[in-house]
Amino acid sequence: MARAGDAHRRELIADYFGASSRLRTLRHTDAFGAAIFVVDFDRGPRHYRTLGSFGPNFGGAAPGEPQVTEQSSMDLLYPAQLVFHYERLMSLAFALCEQPVSALLLGVGGAAMWRFLRAYLPECAPILVDADETVAALAKRWFYLTQPVVIETAQRYLAGNTAKFDVVLADLYDSQGPAPFDEAFWQRCVDALQRIMFTKSDVLLFTGSGSLGMESAIVNLFSPGDRILVCDTGNFGERFVQIAKIYGVEPV
Repeated sequence: MARAGDAHRRELIADYFGASSRLRTLRHTDAFGAAIFVVDFDRGPRHYRTLGSFGPNFGGAAPGEPQVTEQSSMDLLYPAQLVFHYERLMSLAFALCEQPVSALLLGVGGAAMWRFLRAYLPECAPILVDADETVAALAKRWFYLTQPVVIETAQRYLAGNTAKFDVVLADLYDSQGPAPFDEAFWQRCVDALQRIMFTKSDVLLFTGSGSLGMESAIVNLFSPGDRILVCDTGNFGERFVQIAKIYGVEPV
């Protein structure tokens, strides 16, 4: 159902994605807190479909205008590829598991991570959780999602969860940006990871790439002049050697 301001929102979408873009749907959802939409557009020779939304304008060229935000994007020719850089960084979590067979995906969006898992890690069985039925419906209608989605907030799902997961990915946004969570939420994420690792020891969460974990290990555990043993069997081993040398640590 159309609402006041929809015509202007359509203009903003066309301005952002180009006059040749094709708006597939414009929906309103109270759970997300703003209008969301699906649009197809071309970027050079590539064809994309994006799940977008409207949010606050943080110092944009037109103060007071709602800001168009890309929430998720899909290459229509290669739908399993991750388009956004941050999604590629998140996918490195699976490289840290010898054989990931379970994953908890908090936040569905345009189902980018789900398509990636189906194509490249078909043996990994994800559980999808999202608080917004409209977002889940759009993912099924426009982004090839075929798996059921648990409609629940991430906080409530984790509070009642007793399952084990190899990987927990939290990709949670609302109309104001990254959804805020308290210490209890992140502790429940850690608890879910501790169960799969059969440990009561601390589990560290890194909001960054695998290289960040490597650098953190070097910086916090060693001093310049220390010698470390590095198993160099490929790109990541070579990167560990490079990071160690930058901080004056001698790799062997």
